[in-house]
Amino acid sequence: MYNVAVDVGGTFTDVLIFDEETGGLTEGKVLSTPDDPSRGVVEGIEAVCGKVGISFPDLHLFFHGTTVVTNMILTNTGSRVGLLTTKGHEQILHLARAWTPGPLYGWMALQKPGPPADPTDTVGISERITSDGAVLEELDEDGVRDAVERLVERGVESLAIG
Repeated sequence: MYNVAVDVGGTFTDVLIFDEETGGLTEGKVLSTPDDPSRGVVEGIEAVCGKVGISFPDLHLFFHGTTVVTNMILTNTGSRVGLLTTKGHEQILHLARAWTPGPLYGWMALQKPGPPADPTDTVGISERITSDGAVLEELDEDGVRDAVERLVERGVESLAIG
């Protein structure tokens, strides 16, 4: 049996195939395809399978890692994000970027990427859960549907829930 591990980076997609019988490792690297990361994954797996002399059906387990999202956050690229969060917590991402005066300021003065969702693309939803997971207020599903419709109408392309 063969297992494959793939790491999709901003520049390269790395592929490693492990032969469970022999313990052998075969590796390969192809250029990443940012417009469609799956293309780079398939091309990389095909290339390394060719080195080993196997094909996709011979693969047993698939492991996947990526820095694509990390890179998008750091470079502030990617799709426009909307955020649904508990009503009353809409500003939490922006408060986390507050300035801290005093002797610790020098230690804490680091450049942080901007928040993933603009405040105008952040919507509070009625619901409440305790720290132990008990439901205090049921999720307002109609409110979620309405919020998603409004966000899509405003051009939001992806959605985070926090």
